Amino acid sequence: MSLHSYLLSRLVLLGKPGIKSAFKLFWALAEKNIVSWNSMVAVWTQNGIPDEASNYFNMMRVSGLLPDGATMVSLLQACEKLPVGRLPDKVALTAMLAGYAMHGRGREAIEFFERTVRDGTPPTISGVVFILYGAKFVLSGAHSSSTV
Repeated sequence: MSLHSYLLSRLVLLGKPGIKSAFKLFWALAEKNIVSWNSMVAVWTQNGIPDEASNYFNMMRVSGLLPDGATMVSLLQACEKLPVGRLPDKVALTAMLAGYAMHGRGREAIEFFERTVRDGTPPTISGVVFILYGAKFVLSGAHSSSTV
């Protein structure tokens, strides 16, 4: 990890006072890596600005980087704060389903899926796969909706 990426990741911990510094440092980076992008998604998410977190996630994808686990955690937290109709796209919707399902929160995955379909967003094949995966937890009773 570069020094700049490390500093950027530390600025996230400062909360709102760190946003301006994180923003300046991020855009001054000659090369942005997964740590720097994740830091920016996290800083916006942790400060209650999910629209900007979503924007940075989309810019990261456009830059050619694929999200990792840390990206998905921050994105899921940001998406929880957005109304379903404002989620960035089918990738984010599928990410929400995957996050719920992979963490044994099948009931939430199913409820989220139903809400997105009811709001007019057709499911992706991946989304259906994650619903089935999440349903396994509901049927087995392995996890309650309150566990992570």
